Amino acid sequence: MKTEMTEQERRVALNQLHIAEYQALTTRSSYWIILQASLLPAVPIYLALAVQVWSANVMRKEIVVWGALAGLQLIAILWANVLAENYAAVNYIERYLHPLAEDTVGPALFWGYEPYLTLHRPTKKYLGELFIPALGVLVLLATCYVRFSAHTRWDVGGSIVNAVLLYFLVRKSLKAVKIIRQWSEFDSDRARRLEMLTKWLSSIQKEDGGIISRPS
Repeated sequence: MKTEMTEQERRVALNQLHIAEYQALTTRSSYWIILQASLLPAVPIYLALAVQVWSANVMRKEIVVWGALAGLQLIAILWANVLAENYAAVNYIERYLHPLAEDTVGPALFWGYEPYLTLHRPTKKYLGELFIPALGVLVLLATCYVRFSAHTRWDVGGSIVNAVLLYFLVRKSLKAVKIIRQWSEFDSDRARRLEMLTKWLSSIQKEDGGIISRPS
């Protein structure tokens, strides 16, 4: 026989669902971070292989140059895509899941790490997201400049392919910037409340001689 859930039971069950989704998203983000970190060692390995092919003289030099640059850009595109996917999970937690959980548990502050970073991010905002595409633009322009005096049809094709790849890299990176801007703006009020709470606790601690009891 089916029994109706009480309001308290419904809220507890709903909280458990929110926590389970939060844990699933943070676990997925951990996997994204591992994948992103594993891309970094691939860069020197790939460059070492390109140097070996260049030294072996097994194919045209311009093909090696543009092929190496294209490979690096593909790695960068994958890196930017992983970054955007990770940011999308954080964005969902901050802008959608957090308000749903807050609706059932009340206005108490929780999941405060991202609001904390809004005010105390260790690196300048958007620097990491835009550094790689900016570097990609500089490398592409430098390669075109070096190859211009002795360019062939392979250089023309290589530059076009790499310009297309650079477009996708910039697009993915700007998407990541857009996502982080969305949740940073959304978290600004929560960040201020968290900062006020921290200052209040600090003042209470000083008044109590460094001893403060946490609420149960």
